Amino acid sequence: MSRNRTRNFDDFEPNIRDCMLAGMWFMLGLVFAIWFNYFISVIYGTDSRSNLNEENSRGDKTFLFVAVLSSHKTKHLRNAARQTWLKLAAKTNHRIVYRFFVGLLTLPEPWCEALEEESREFNDMVLHKYAVDSYDGLTEKLLDTIDWLIDDDLSFDFLLKLDDDSFARLDAIADDLAAWKRDRPGRELYWGFFSGNAPVFKSGKWAEPVWYLRDGYYLPYARGGGYVLSYGAVNFIRMFRFRFDKYFSEDVSVGVWMAPLKLDRRHDRRFDTEYRSRGCFNSYLVTHKQTASMMLTKYETLMRYGVLCEREVRSRLTYEYNWNVLPSACCIRNMTDASLGRKTKHWQHTL
Repeated sequence: MSRNRTRNFDDFEPNIRDCMLAGMWFMLGLVFAIWFNYFISVIYGTDSRSNLNEENSRGDKTFLFVAVLSSHKTKHLRNAARQTWLKLAAKTNHRIVYRFFVGLLTLPEPWCEALEEESREFNDMVLHKYAVDSYDGLTEKLLDTIDWLIDDDLSFDFLLKLDDDSFARLDAIADDLAAWKRDRPGRELYWGFFSGNAPVFKSGKWAEPVWYLRDGYYLPYARGGGYVLSYGAVNFIRMFRFRFDKYFSEDVSVGVWMAPLKLDRRHDRRFDTEYRSRGCFNSYLVTHKQTASMMLTKYETLMRYGVLCEREVRSRLTYEYNWNVLPSACCIRNMTDASLGRKTKHWQHTL
């Protein structure tokens, strides 16, 4: 019987080898996790992300995340936004979080140091070390921003992308989104001021060297001064970013990427987000092409009188998007935004 109980040491060798192998893989995995966390912190700015994670851990998930694409040369616009329209986030019951996103690649060291100092002071910036801070780098910068944002530790319902020279009624936008979410459960959203007949530029600042999707015109897209995407639409971009063709203009790119999706495309004249402002109307949710002094004036007027404009002014006509015709005939500029009201129901197009 004692012979039956006796086992050769060699019988244990496979188990020992398995344990050693498992331990080795565990250590390799741990080293990789540490390296990857460092890699992400270098590229996407972990300090700001950690702060955002801490904010999310203290309460409900973010309802509206505001991503402001900014530049090393526009600190005055960031300061104006901090002092004015970003404060409107506190005037709604919906959780709003914002960050400024700036590219550092190719910037001289003094610029990088100044931006890092500003980031430490306000803790509201994400500095992309491998993003170019220029107009032709905006598409990649947006994709880097989405990569930074979509993370297991971060959650949000909607993304509002803005240029740093836009003034946004964050309180009204959040309330409108809450109503849409209640009325359209389970749907995805692409909301802004749409264009379907914008000609493809072949020269100049906005030149698109490669375009084969449509003869002479861009696909319908929301103008880049400001637009909203629901989480599912943002996540779709992140999942397929390396399979997408990328175009010179970031807003045109988003329009192409959203083209095959079943979602609500909501054209809204309250988004004054074209390359040139249409004026000042109290109904506007986003106003593009604003100087720092314009932001201050709008905010002071809003706080004092409850309206956006000292005097409503039209500088150009607008249009309603006609989804029932070919895109080239979509957008007849024949009306004024003076007819808008805060309670106006804006027509939605659903594929």
